[in-house]
Amino acid sequence: LRSAWRAHLTATDRAIAELAAFGARLVTEGVRAELESARLLSLASVTDPALDPRAVTAPSLAERAFPELARFGLPVTDANGGVFILRQGQDIPETFGAVRDSVTAASLGPALAHNERRDPAQVGDRSFALTLPEGSGFEVGYVQRSDALMAGFAIRRDAAWQSIGRRLLPTLPLLPPWLGDSTLRWKLDPVQMDSLFAITVDDARGRTLFASRPHFADSPVGTLDERSTVGLLSTASLHPDLVARLRDRFNATQQRSVLVSVGAFRVPVHVVIALLTLQLAAAVAWYLGRQRTLARTRRDFVASVSHELRTPLAQIRLFTETILLGRAASSAEQEKWLGIISRETRRLGDLLENVLVFAQLDADRARLEMERTDLGELVEDIVEGYVPVAERKGMRLLADAPSGIVIHADPRAMRQVVVNLLDNALKYGPTGQVVRIEVMREEELAVLAVEDGGEGIPLESRGKLFEPFVRLGRFAGTTAGSGIGLAVVRDIVRLHEGEIRVEDGAGGGARFVVELPFAPTGATTA
Repeated sequence: LRSAWRAHLTATDRAIAELAAFGARLVTEGVRAELESARLLSLASVTDPALDPRAVTAPSLAERAFPELARFGLPVTDANGGVFILRQGQDIPETFGAVRDSVTAASLGPALAHNERRDPAQVGDRSFALTLPEGSGFEVGYVQRSDALMAGFAIRRDAAWQSIGRRLLPTLPLLPPWLGDSTLRWKLDPVQMDSLFAITVDDARGRTLFASRPHFADSPVGTLDERSTVGLLSTASLHPDLVARLRDRFNATQQRSVLVSVGAFRVPVHVVIALLTLQLAAAVAWYLGRQRTLARTRRDFVASVSHELRTPLAQIRLFTETILLGRAASSAEQEKWLGIISRETRRLGDLLENVLVFAQLDADRARLEMERTDLGELVEDIVEGYVPVAERKGMRLLADAPSGIVIHADPRAMRQVVVNLLDNALKYGPTGQVVRIEVMREEELAVLAVEDGGEGIPLESRGKLFEPFVRLGRFAGTTAGSGIGLAVVRDIVRLHEGEIRVEDGAGGGARFVVELPFAPTGATTA
C-alpha cells in the first residue's frame, strides 16, 4: 500500500509537471506565431515598389517601419531595433539604429546572402524572415525587391519576446476546462495566467528571451526542449496554491487505500491515475491542435495576401515598363495598357484596404467617421467602376439604386461593404450571369441587396459564411483571395447598427441583404 501511495504521489507530480510543460508550449508557440505574423505583415510598409532604389535611405525606412511594427505590438526604438538597406553590388549594408553594432552589421551581409533564393523568372517582390547567426540576437524581416534592392528591419530577439509574451500570457487558456469548476478557487483575484504560471524561455546560448516571473519554489517544473530544432528551451512552474489544490484533488480520495470510490463502486487507484492522465493528455492534445490550427490559419492568410499583392504589382510594373520603353503600337493600345494599370491599382488598393480594416476590427481599434451618406449614389459610383470588370468576364451588372436613400454612415467603410459583396458576386458566379444590385427603403430601414446567378449557398453552410478565412464547397482552397472579405462586411455592418443575411436569390443564386437604419431628414453628423 505504501508503495502504491508513493507511486500515486509521483504520478500526480508528473501530471502537474506535464500541465506546466503544456503551458510552456502554448506560450512558446503563441509568441513565435505572433512574431512571425507581425514581421511578415509589417513588411508591406518597408518599401514602395514604385520608388527608385537609390532614393531609399535607412532613416526614411525607419520612419515607416518602426510605427508599423509598433502597431503589431512590437515597440521598436533605436536601442532595440533598426533598419538596413543592401543595394545591388554592395557587400556591406547601410544600417540605422541598433543594427549599427559591429557584430550585427558584420553578420547581416553573409546572412542575407545565405538566405537569398533568387528565381530568374521572379516577377515582383519576396518577403523573408530570419534570425541572425553568431549570437547577435536579432530577428530580421526583409523584402527582396525584383530590382535587387534588399531592405528590412531588425528587432532584438529578447525585446520582441518580452513585448509579445507579456501581452499574450495573461489571456492564454493554459488550464483545461475541467480545472475551472467550483471546487477550485484561488486566493488570487482576478485570476490571470501570468499569476498562475511562471514561464521562462532561453535560446540555444542560454540567454533568457522571456521570463514572466521567477519560478515558484518547490513546484514541479515542466520543460519543453526544442534546442535541437528551433534552439529554444522553455520551462514553467505553477503557483503553490494551484499545485496544492491539484494535489488535494488527486489525492483526497486515495487516503491510505489503493481503492477510491466512484459512485457506488471502488476502483483501483492506478485505474483512476490512468484515467486522469488520459484526461490531461486529451486536454493537451485539444489545446495544441487549436493553437496549431490558429498558427496554420495565420500562415495561410499571410501567404494568400502575399500572392494577391504580387499579381497586381507584377501587372502594374509590366505595363508601366512597356509604356516607358515606347512599345505601344498606337495611342489606343497605350490607352488600353493604362486602363489595365488603373484597374490593377484599384484592385491593389481594395485588397490593402480590406487587410487594414480587418486588422483594425480584429483589434477593436476601428474608428468610424459618420456623416449623412446617400447610399444610392455611393452604389451607382461603385457599380460604374465595375462595369468593365464584369464585361471582361462575360457578365452583366444591373443596378437599381435611386438617390435619396440616406444613411448615417462612414462612406469609406460602406464602400468596403459594397465592393466586397460585388467582388464576391463576380468572383464566384458563372460566366454569362447577371448580377443585380438594389437599393431600397423599407419603413425605417435602408436596404442594400446584391444577388448573383451562381449555385447559391446551402442553408447549413450559412452560419459560418461570415467567419474569417472560410471558403465553402468547391471554392475552398481553389479561389484566390484573402478570405476576410465577408468578415469585414459583417463587422462594418454591425458597427453601423445594421444586420446582414444571405438568402436564396430569385434565380437560384445567393442574395446578400444588408439592412441599415435610415437617416431621417435633418439628421446631423456625429
